[in-house]
Amino acid sequence: MLVSRERLDRGELQQIIRELALREYAIPGSRRRLVGEKTIEAWYYAW
Repeated sequence: MLVSRERLDRGELQQIIRELALREYAIPGSRRRLVGEKTIEAWYYAW
């Protein structure tokens, strides 16, 4: 969803990151279920 798009409209990146941060994930080796917005944003820019 996030990296499969070549171009995002203004404000769309933050909206997608917000939606992804609201989801629960099965994170191997962790009891945590959520990933923070800042973490997702950092991963996006690192990619």
